Amino acid sequence: MKAHSVLLALFLLIGYTINIVAQVDRNLRFTHLTNDNGLPTNTIYSLCQDFKGFIWIATANGLCKYDGRSISVYEVEPTKGERKKGGIIRHVFEDKRHRLWVITHKGVNLYNRNKDNFNFIVTRDTTQPLSSSSKVKVFN
Repeated sequence: MKAHSVLLALFLLIGYTINIVAQVDRNLRFTHLTNDNGLPTNTIYSLCQDFKGFIWIATANGLCKYDGRSISVYEVEPTKGERKKGGIIRHVFEDKRHRLWVITHKGVNLYNRNKDNFNFIVTRDTTQPLSSSSKVKVFN
């Protein structure tokens, strides 16, 4: 009789736990982001979630930051002195020191969190376009 009570209690506990997990899964929400929401294009090359929770989106026509509600488009410098919104952003990533790096088709930019902008980092040869397999040494 005691064994039956323990098995019944265990069965009810497992059933209750499964019910809670199933309810959590039903509450998940997913939002599609497109150019209708403010993306400059629907072509995305890279995504990165930074340590603050922002989603950075590298697109074929600019760099965007999504805060969960709205999209901001950022200016970057594809080459030194040429600051603009738009242009091909190949990759965006955050390193172990929480620095956000952006690779354009010609150069590398580093995010300045205090000023909320990007600074161009000179590469060895800006006459040759960078690809996803390019290796660039950056000293900072």
